[in-house]
Amino acid sequence: MPGVFLSYRRKDSGPWVERLQERLELRFGDDLVFRDVDDLKVGSAFLSQIRAAIRGADAVLVVIGPTWFAKGRQGGRARLRRRADVLRREIRWALAARSAVVPVLVGAASMPDARDLPASIRSLPAQQARTLADDSWDADCSALFEGLARIVRRERRPERLENLHRKLILWEQRYFALLPETPDRAHEVAEATLRLLDRQAPLYPHDAFLQVCRGYAHKNVAMAIRAGGAIRRRAKAVRASLDRSEAAFRAIHTEAAERLAEAANGIGSVTAVRGNLTGALEWIDKALALVPDYPAALADRQQILAAIRSAARRSD
Repeated sequence: MPGVFLSYRRKDSGPWVERLQERLELRFGDDLVFRDVDDLKVGSAFLSQIRAAIRGADAVLVVIGPTWFAKGRQGGRARLRRRADVLRREIRWALAARSAVVPVLVGAASMPDARDLPASIRSLPAQQARTLADDSWDADCSALFEGLARIVRRERRPERLENLHRKLILWEQRYFALLPETPDRAHEVAEATLRLLDRQAPLYPHDAFLQVCRGYAHKNVAMAIRAGGAIRRRAKAVRASLDRSEAAFRAIHTEAAERLAEAANGIGSVTAVRGNLTGALEWIDKALALVPDYPAALADRQQILAAIRSAARRSD
Protein backbone atom coordinates (compact mmCIF):
# COMPACT_ATOMS: atom_id res chain seq x y z
CA MET A 1 0.00 0.00 0.00
CA PRO A 2 1.17 3.58 -0.62
CA GLY A 3 2.48 5.81 2.13
CA VAL A 4 0.93 8.93 0.55
CA PHE A 5 -2.26 9.25 -1.52
CA LEU A 6 -2.59 12.38 -3.69
CA SER A 7 -6.17 13.64 -3.99
CA TYR A 8 -6.67 16.46 -6.51
CA ARG A 9 -8.49 17.72 -9.60
CA ARG A 10 -6.31 17.56 -12.73
CA LYS A 11 -7.60 20.82 -14.25
CA ASP A 12 -7.19 22.63 -10.95
CA SER A 13 -3.78 21.51 -9.69
CA GLY A 14 -2.37 18.97 -12.16
CA PRO A 15 0.99 20.75 -12.80
CA TRP A 16 1.62 21.29 -9.08
CA VAL A 17 0.76 17.67 -8.29
CA GLU A 18 3.20 16.47 -10.94
CA ARG A 19 5.98 18.53 -9.34
CA LEU A 20 5.05 17.31 -5.89
CA GLN A 21 4.85 13.68 -6.98
CA GLU A 22 8.25 13.88 -8.66
CA ARG A 23 9.83 15.35 -5.52
CA LEU A 24 8.16 12.74 -3.30
CA GLU A 25 9.27 9.84 -5.49
CA LEU A 26 12.84 11.08 -5.86
CA ARG A 27 13.11 11.54 -2.11
CA PHE A 28 11.12 8.56 -0.85
CA GLY A 29 10.66 6.12 -3.75
CA ASP A 30 7.99 5.23 -6.29
CA ASP A 31 6.10 2.91 -3.97
CA LEU A 32 5.36 5.66 -1.47
CA VAL A 33 2.99 7.63 -3.71
CA PHE A 34 -0.43 6.77 -5.19
CA ARG A 35 -1.79 9.06 -7.90
CA ASP A 36 -4.80 7.80 -9.80
CA VAL A 37 -3.68 8.84 -13.29
CA ASP A 38 -0.66 6.53 -12.96
CA ASP A 39 -1.63 3.83 -10.51
CA LEU A 40 -5.13 2.63 -11.37
CA LYS A 41 -5.27 -0.77 -13.08
CA VAL A 42 -7.04 -0.72 -16.42
CA GLY A 43 -10.28 -2.66 -16.40
CA SER A 44 -10.64 -2.81 -12.62
CA ALA A 45 -13.26 -1.03 -10.55
CA PHE A 46 -11.41 2.23 -10.05
CA LEU A 47 -13.47 3.42 -7.09
CA SER A 48 -12.68 0.27 -5.13
CA GLN A 49 -9.00 0.73 -5.95
CA ILE A 50 -9.08 4.32 -4.76
CA ARG A 51 -10.89 3.43 -1.53
CA ALA A 52 -8.44 0.60 -0.79
CA ALA A 53 -5.47 2.88 -1.45
CA ILE A 54 -6.85 5.55 0.89
CA ARG A 55 -7.54 3.02 3.62
CA GLY A 56 -3.98 1.72 3.34
CA ALA A 57 -2.25 5.09 3.13
CA ASP A 58 -0.36 6.70 5.98
CA ALA A 59 -1.37 10.15 4.75
CA VAL A 60 -3.77 11.65 2.20
CA LEU A 61 -2.70 14.96 0.68
CA VAL A 62 -5.74 16.91 -0.52
CA VAL A 63 -4.24 19.33 -3.03
CA ILE A 64 -6.28 22.53 -3.32
CA GLY A 65 -5.53 24.83 -6.23
CA PRO A 66 -6.94 28.19 -7.39
CA THR A 67 -10.09 26.72 -8.99
CA TRP A 68 -10.70 23.88 -6.51
CA PHE A 69 -13.69 25.75 -5.02
CA ALA A 70 -14.53 28.05 -7.92
CA LYS A 71 -18.13 29.15 -8.45
CA GLY A 72 -20.16 28.42 -11.55
CA ARG A 73 -22.20 25.51 -12.91
CA GLN A 74 -19.10 23.47 -13.70
CA GLY A 75 -16.86 24.97 -11.01
CA GLY A 76 -15.30 23.04 -8.18
CA ARG A 77 -17.92 24.21 -5.69
CA ALA A 78 -20.80 22.82 -7.77
CA ARG A 79 -18.97 19.55 -8.43
CA LEU A 80 -18.36 18.97 -4.71
CA ARG A 81 -22.10 19.21 -4.07
CA ARG A 82 -22.65 16.07 -6.17
CA ARG A 83 -22.67 12.88 -4.11
CA ALA A 84 -21.06 10.95 -6.97
CA ASP A 85 -18.14 13.36 -7.31
CA VAL A 86 -14.95 11.28 -7.04
CA LEU A 87 -12.96 13.99 -5.26
CA ARG A 88 -15.71 14.40 -2.65
CA ARG A 89 -15.70 10.62 -2.11
CA GLU A 90 -11.91 10.55 -1.75
CA ILE A 91 -11.99 13.24 0.92
CA ARG A 92 -14.89 11.59 2.76
CA TRP A 93 -13.13 8.22 2.77
CA ALA A 94 -9.90 9.83 3.93
CA LEU A 95 -11.57 11.67 6.81
CA ALA A 96 -13.23 8.42 7.90
CA ALA A 97 -10.05 6.32 7.62
CA ARG A 98 -7.04 6.05 9.89
CA SER A 99 -5.00 8.06 7.37
CA ALA A 100 -3.74 11.49 8.33
CA VAL A 101 -5.40 14.11 6.10
CA VAL A 102 -3.27 17.09 5.06
CA PRO A 103 -4.75 19.86 2.89
CA VAL A 104 -2.02 21.25 0.60
CA LEU A 105 -2.62 24.72 -0.83
CA VAL A 106 -1.00 25.55 -4.20
CA GLY A 107 -1.30 28.37 -6.72
CA ALA A 108 -2.07 30.95 -4.00
CA ALA A 109 -5.26 29.05 -3.11
CA SER A 110 -6.92 29.49 0.27
CA MET A 111 -8.89 27.06 2.42
CA PRO A 112 -12.65 27.18 1.84
CA ASP A 113 -14.96 27.94 4.73
CA ALA A 114 -16.24 24.78 6.39
CA ARG A 115 -19.81 26.09 6.23
CA ASP A 116 -19.67 26.10 2.43
CA LEU A 117 -18.62 22.45 2.15
CA PRO A 118 -20.91 19.40 2.07
CA ALA A 119 -21.52 17.96 5.54
CA SER A 120 -19.56 14.77 4.77
CA ILE A 121 -16.31 16.70 4.21
CA ARG A 122 -16.96 19.73 6.43
CA SER A 123 -14.15 18.76 8.80
CA LEU A 124 -11.50 19.18 6.07
CA PRO A 125 -10.62 22.80 6.99
CA ALA A 126 -10.01 21.67 10.59
CA GLN A 127 -7.00 19.64 9.41
CA GLN A 128 -3.62 21.36 9.58
CA ALA A 129 -2.92 22.70 6.09
CA ARG A 130 0.40 23.19 4.32
CA THR A 131 1.12 25.82 1.68
CA LEU A 132 3.43 25.17 -1.27
CA ALA A 133 4.14 28.61 -2.71
CA ASP A 134 5.76 28.90 -6.13
CA ASP A 135 8.47 31.28 -4.88
CA SER A 136 9.40 29.07 -1.91
CA TRP A 137 8.53 25.65 -3.34
CA ASP A 138 11.65 23.83 -2.19
CA ALA A 139 11.58 25.12 1.37
CA ASP A 140 7.85 24.46 1.64
CA CYS A 141 8.30 20.92 0.29
CA SER A 142 11.02 20.27 2.86
CA ALA A 143 8.67 21.35 5.66
CA LEU A 144 5.90 19.14 4.25
CA PHE A 145 8.24 16.14 4.01
CA GLU A 146 9.32 16.61 7.61
CA GLY A 147 5.68 16.44 8.67
CA LEU A 148 5.11 13.37 6.49
CA ALA A 149 8.14 11.69 8.07
CA ARG A 150 6.53 12.02 11.49
CA ILE A 151 3.27 10.57 10.17
CA VAL A 152 4.93 7.66 8.37
CA ARG A 153 7.19 6.95 11.37
CA ARG A 154 4.10 6.23 13.47
CA GLU A 155 3.08 3.50 11.02
CA ARG A 156 6.47 1.97 10.19
CA ARG A 157 9.33 0.55 12.17
CA PRO A 158 12.43 2.68 11.54
CA GLU A 159 15.91 1.22 11.52
CA ARG A 160 18.58 3.16 13.35
CA LEU A 161 20.14 5.50 10.83
CA GLU A 162 23.70 4.34 11.51
CA ASN A 163 22.64 0.70 11.03
CA LEU A 164 20.83 1.61 7.84
CA HIS A 165 23.92 3.35 6.47
CA ARG A 166 26.07 0.34 7.32
CA LYS A 167 23.63 -2.07 5.65
CA LEU A 168 23.52 -0.02 2.47
CA ILE A 169 27.32 0.06 2.27
CA LEU A 170 27.49 -3.72 2.72
CA TRP A 171 24.83 -4.29 0.06
CA GLU A 172 26.73 -2.05 -2.34
CA GLN A 173 29.87 -4.11 -1.79
CA ARG A 174 27.90 -7.32 -2.28
CA TYR A 175 26.41 -5.97 -5.51
CA PHE A 176 29.81 -5.31 -7.08
CA ALA A 177 31.12 -8.69 -5.91
CA LEU A 178 28.22 -10.42 -7.71
CA LEU A 179 28.05 -8.27 -10.85
CA PRO A 180 30.91 -9.78 -12.93
CA GLU A 181 29.82 -13.43 -12.68
CA THR A 182 26.15 -13.37 -11.66
CA PRO A 183 24.51 -10.11 -12.89
CA ASP A 184 21.02 -11.46 -12.22
CA ARG A 185 21.84 -11.84 -8.53
CA ALA A 186 23.45 -8.41 -8.52
CA HIS A 187 20.21 -7.09 -10.04
CA GLU A 188 18.27 -8.60 -7.13
CA VAL A 189 20.55 -6.84 -4.63
CA ALA A 190 20.06 -3.48 -6.38
CA GLU A 191 16.27 -3.92 -6.42
CA ALA A 192 16.33 -4.95 -2.74
CA THR A 193 18.27 -1.78 -2.00
CA LEU A 194 15.57 0.32 -3.64
CA ARG A 195 12.85 -1.49 -1.66
CA LEU A 196 14.77 -0.86 1.57
CA LEU A 197 15.08 2.81 0.69
CA ASP A 198 11.36 2.96 -0.13
CA ARG A 199 10.60 1.69 3.39
CA GLN A 200 13.14 3.72 5.33
CA ALA A 201 13.91 6.93 3.42
CA PRO A 202 10.53 8.54 4.29
CA LEU A 203 11.55 8.34 7.95
CA TYR A 204 14.71 10.36 7.30
CA PRO A 205 13.68 12.91 4.65
CA HIS A 206 16.77 15.11 4.95
CA ASP A 207 19.46 12.43 5.05
CA ALA A 208 21.64 13.12 2.02
CA PHE A 209 23.32 9.70 2.14
CA LEU A 210 20.02 7.92 1.57
CA GLN A 211 19.26 10.18 -1.39
CA VAL A 212 22.67 9.45 -2.92
CA CYS A 213 22.17 5.71 -2.37
CA ARG A 214 18.90 5.87 -4.32
CA GLY A 215 20.65 7.45 -7.29
CA TYR A 216 23.38 4.81 -7.27
CA ALA A 217 20.90 1.95 -6.77
CA HIS A 218 19.02 2.94 -9.96
CA LYS A 219 22.36 3.13 -11.77
CA ASN A 220 23.27 -0.31 -10.42
CA VAL A 221 19.99 -1.73 -11.72
CA ALA A 222 20.88 -0.41 -15.18
CA MET A 223 24.37 -1.94 -15.05
CA ALA A 224 23.01 -5.34 -13.97
CA ILE A 225 20.35 -5.34 -16.70
CA ARG A 226 22.95 -4.43 -19.29
CA ALA A 227 25.17 -7.30 -18.13
CA GLY A 228 22.44 -9.94 -18.34
CA GLY A 229 18.83 -10.62 -19.26
CA ALA A 230 16.86 -10.64 -22.50
CA ILE A 231 18.44 -8.47 -25.18
CA ARG A 232 15.12 -7.12 -26.51
CA ARG A 233 14.15 -5.80 -23.09
CA ARG A 234 17.59 -4.64 -22.08
CA ALA A 235 18.00 -1.27 -23.82
CA LYS A 236 14.66 0.20 -22.75
CA ALA A 237 15.04 -0.96 -19.13
CA VAL A 238 18.60 0.36 -18.97
CA ARG A 239 17.49 3.77 -20.23
CA ALA A 240 14.62 3.93 -17.73
CA SER A 241 16.88 3.10 -14.79
CA LEU A 242 19.55 5.55 -15.90
CA ASP A 243 16.89 8.26 -16.29
CA ARG A 244 15.77 7.65 -12.71
CA SER A 245 19.35 7.68 -11.50
CA GLU A 246 20.11 10.97 -13.23
CA ALA A 247 16.87 12.52 -11.94
CA ALA A 248 17.79 11.53 -8.37
CA PHE A 249 21.27 13.02 -8.66
CA ARG A 250 19.97 16.19 -10.31
CA ALA A 251 17.50 16.64 -7.45
CA ILE A 252 20.33 16.27 -4.94
CA HIS A 253 22.45 18.78 -6.86
CA THR A 254 19.59 21.28 -7.03
CA GLU A 255 18.76 20.97 -3.34
CA ALA A 256 22.44 21.30 -2.35
CA ALA A 257 22.77 24.47 -4.42
CA GLU A 258 19.58 25.86 -2.83
CA ARG A 259 20.84 25.14 0.68
CA LEU A 260 24.18 26.82 -0.07
CA ALA A 261 22.32 29.77 -1.58
CA GLU A 262 20.18 30.05 1.54
CA ALA A 263 23.29 30.04 3.72
CA ALA A 264 25.10 32.65 1.61
CA ASN A 265 22.03 34.88 1.52
CA GLY A 266 21.60 34.45 5.27
CA ILE A 267 25.17 35.59 5.90
CA GLY A 268 24.50 38.54 3.59
CA SER A 269 21.42 39.47 5.61
CA VAL A 270 23.38 39.35 8.87
CA THR A 271 26.19 41.37 7.29
CA ALA A 272 23.66 44.00 6.21
CA VAL A 273 22.22 44.26 9.71
CA ARG A 274 25.78 44.82 10.98
CA GLY A 275 25.92 47.84 8.65
CA ASN A 276 28.31 46.47 6.01
CA LEU A 277 26.16 46.87 2.90
CA THR A 278 28.98 46.27 0.41
CA GLY A 279 29.96 43.03 2.15
CA ALA A 280 26.29 42.00 2.30
CA LEU A 281 25.95 42.52 -1.45
CA GLU A 282 28.96 40.25 -2.08
CA TRP A 283 27.35 37.41 -0.12
CA ILE A 284 23.99 37.88 -1.82
CA ASP A 285 25.68 37.79 -5.23
CA LYS A 286 27.30 34.49 -4.21
CA ALA A 287 23.81 33.14 -3.47
CA LEU A 288 22.57 34.26 -6.89
CA ALA A 289 25.59 32.72 -8.61
CA LEU A 290 24.41 29.37 -7.21
CA VAL A 291 20.68 29.86 -7.85
CA PRO A 292 20.11 32.81 -10.22
CA ASP A 293 16.33 32.94 -9.67
CA TYR A 294 16.44 32.56 -5.87
CA PRO A 295 13.54 34.88 -4.80
CA ALA A 296 14.82 35.84 -1.33
CA ALA A 297 18.26 36.80 -2.66
CA LEU A 298 16.77 38.83 -5.51
CA ALA A 299 14.54 40.74 -3.08
CA ASP A 300 17.39 41.29 -0.61
CA ARG A 301 19.67 42.49 -3.39
CA GLN A 302 17.15 45.13 -4.43
CA GLN A 303 16.84 46.32 -0.84
CA ILE A 304 20.63 46.44 -0.36
CA LEU A 305 21.15 48.38 -3.59
CA ALA A 306 18.41 50.84 -2.59
CA ALA A 307 20.07 51.29 0.82
CA ILE A 308 23.48 51.85 -0.84
CA ARG A 309 22.00 54.48 -3.18
CA SER A 310 20.23 56.18 -0.28
CA ALA A 311 23.45 56.30 1.74
CA ALA A 312 25.29 57.77 -1.26
CA ARG A 313 22.69 60.55 -1.66
CA ARG A 314 22.95 61.43 2.01
CA SER A 315 26.73 61.67 1.79
CA ASP A 316 26.42 64.08 -1.14
